[in-house]
Amino acid sequence: MSRHQLAAWTLITVGVGALTYSVAHAQKASDTPTLTAADYVEIQMLVARYGFALDTGTDDGYMYADLFAPGGTFIKTTGRDELAKLARGGRRGPMNVRNMSSLAIIEPSPEGATGIQYAEAINFGERDKKTPTEMDHFLWYEDVYVKTPDGWRFKTRVFYASEGGPAPKQLQNDPLKAPVAPTAAPGDPAPPPVPRATGLRNLTAEDYIEIQQLVFTYPYALDTAANNGFNYADMFAPDGEFIRPPTKGRDNLAKLAIDQPHGANYVRHYLSNIVIEPTADGAIGKQYLVVLDIGAAGTPGTIFLGGHYEDVYSKTDAGWKFKRREFIPSRKAAAASAAVQ
Repeated sequence: MSRHQLAAWTLITVGVGALTYSVAHAQKASDTPTLTAADYVEIQMLVARYGFALDTGTDDGYMYADLFAPGGTFIKTTGRDELAKLARGGRRGPMNVRNMSSLAIIEPSPEGATGIQYAEAINFGERDKKTPTEMDHFLWYEDVYVKTPDGWRFKTRVFYASEGGPAPKQLQNDPLKAPVAPTAAPGDPAPPPVPRATGLRNLTAEDYIEIQQLVFTYPYALDTAANNGFNYADMFAPDGEFIRPPTKGRDNLAKLAIDQPHGANYVRHYLSNIVIEPTADGAIGKQYLVVLDIGAAGTPGTIFLGGHYEDVYSKTDAGWKFKRREFIPSRKAAAASAAVQ
């Protein structure tokens, strides 16, 4: 697969990245403040602005510098003028798009909040000049956020480059070989209309935030297999299950994470297009997924698979958890009469 195709697929990302606990477990000490829904949204917007500010070099780099609190640091760079220099020259410009990233996984901390975020850098080519699009690098950020008079800002931001890893194991129940649901043939009667759902649970802003944090945490928990895979397993309700391959029970779910390529600095599962909807007894959701195998020692990366998740969420005594998560692989569709952009 060409780098251009790989870059096109990775535009699906967001996916991810993530801390290993749900919001329900965020209060670790009495001196840790509670984050409101507004705090989560403002921090997510801070993180989203980062790529735009870095790539465009707006305001001579000071748009980027002002995302940091006074005394804030990116790796070893500190000070407003020095930070602004990072967003000047080179590949910077008003039409540049290069640094793409997931939403951050956010947890309260005594000084404000912390976060983790998956990201990738893509060097886009130009069609008219026939220059190729190339993947530059994959990484994840680790952040500390503080609330200033001007709002939430980065106190520190560091990144870790993704490491290559072993070839993925062949799953016993290969999701790519699962049967495809039959499609309607020409002349078949139209299906009956689906009735509008009624009696739906009233999800609060905090419910949406907590479910989002659960979903954002998933790639990180799976790719690191932290705590021998049990951080991943504990994202599921006691009766929760993962479909494709069918896996149920805490020990079996932990083993599922351990059996995947993983490591402390491993970036593989990217999520985007996250949708959450209320149901009568909880919530359901879906997200796009692309799984990338990062090449080692300069070898090209490859796409392992793509598709989407369909979820059922359950609110437990420990917070929102996956009751059911199914992976549905993407399959090549028939050619359309016109491309949809």
